[in-house]
Amino acid sequence: SKLAAWKYAWEMPNRVDIYFINMKQFIDKKWGTANPIMMRDKDFGMIRLLGHGEYSFHVSDPATFMKACFGTVHSYTSEKIHEYLKDIVLMELTDLLGECEIPALDLASNYRELGDTTRDKVADKFGKLGVVADEVIIKNLKLPEAVEQTMDKRTSLGVIGDQMSSYAQYESVGAMRDAAKNPGMGGMFAGMGVGL
Repeated sequence: SKLAAWKYAWEMPNRVDIYFINMKQFIDKKWGTANPIMMRDKDFGMIRLLGHGEYSFHVSDPATFMKACFGTVHSYTSEKIHEYLKDIVLMELTDLLGECEIPALDLASNYRELGDTTRDKVADKFGKLGVVADEVIIKNLKLPEAVEQTMDKRTSLGVIGDQMSSYAQYESVGAMRDAAKNPGMGGMFAGMGVGL
């Protein structure tokens, strides 16, 4: 080809670009919420969720993928497309959580269903890129710490049940015992103990 190009100043006028599109399944692509997802809950009112998980995809239509993604870019890696696809997954999951009305206490038991529904919801947007979402996995949807503490307190009260007065007496006796061990406060609580 070099010899044939002598009349063109050693540069062939016809150039060919060759693109390699990997058709394998790209797995373990991470997604995570940068900002909390707002959700209305019947038990706790308005709450915020943080979540993370994984998704997988593969190129199903190379021609569509090239038209949608390459343009004039000479190199388009899976990491570049991953950032865009991750945003689509998060957008659809956020929308789904706002619509599904699943109580916060029941979210963990619905991770698989939420992931499958999210996968189905991203199908159209992925399809326009010549890509198919194979799986969306939700690993965790975390409630704010204040809500978790409230849930822990509510659980503790539920365990105690109708024994609240006995529990209160037990706690006050324990507090007096601890105070009696403190030399500075012992006399005051000793008097209270005699009165009791």
